[in-house]
Amino acid sequence: SENSVTVPQPNLGVLVLSHGVREPLHGEIIIGRQPRIHPAMMDKQRSLAVPSPKKEISRNHCEFRVTGWDVYLRDLGSNNG
Repeated sequence: SENSVTVPQPNLGVLVLSHGVREPLHGEIIIGRQPRIHPAMMDKQRSLAVPSPKKEISRNHCEFRVTGWDVYLRDLGSNNG
């Protein structure tokens, strides 16, 4: 008989930012100049600050979300697109 084993899903990729930060893609990541996570979402989301001296990036700019085997990127209504 065959024995099946459930293993955790591997990271589906890595975000590599221009200033050298590497962040594994899993769960939800809010990216921005000064990203803030709602207290109710602290166990689901992570924040990733991106330097933006000229404020080209909004405080909460975008969200990466891994759902199953899919990776989504969503604009959070940033002024800078």
